[in-house]
Amino acid sequence: DRIHLTSLGFIDIRTKMSDVVIETAAWLQQWGHPVSLHLAGSASADEEAALLTQAQNAGLTDFEITGFLSEDSFRDYLLATDIGIQLRISSLLGVSGPLGDLAGYGVTSVASSGLVRDVDAPEFVHSLPEYVSPVMVAQRIEQCLHEPVSDSGRERMRVDYLKAHSPQLYAAQFLEVLRAEVGRTANVGVK
Repeated sequence: DRIHLTSLGFIDIRTKMSDVVIETAAWLQQWGHPVSLHLAGSASADEEAALLTQAQNAGLTDFEITGFLSEDSFRDYLLATDIGIQLRISSLLGVSGPLGDLAGYGVTSVASSGLVRDVDAPEFVHSLPEYVSPVMVAQRIEQCLHEPVSDSGRERMRVDYLKAHSPQLYAAQFLEVLRAEVGRTANVGVK
């Protein structure tokens, strides 16, 4: 009877727009969606206090900041989440491991376009512009709720994603690059 929204990883207002995530949940709640918001990760004491105050002021009644999670608890959040939210202010800040985890677990998600591109996310991960408002994020989440990818379609995409991003495939590709480099450097100076 509730939509469980989860943002995973280190919590930061400046780079991961954690405040936008809270405002997004508040908009959804105002639009009649019962929301539980989980920021599954750690924050500095100052940021945690600011975000807790923001959530209270926004009227979010079911909100938590979990702090650091064990691997088992992290997996539980992945399994229990209805929609993941992974935002970044810039695609230059690196690949999002948590977004890859959401994709690998088959969790419908919304994320900044640079992150979606960098993890080569499947279609059930919906791309957002780098600069978004809470209303834009909430509208995309509503779209996910009203036009869901079928369970069978999402599972097929999830399995394809895992195959295409397997450690064995990466290892084979890395070995290929190393062999090519060794071959190239072995031929240096040879006429």
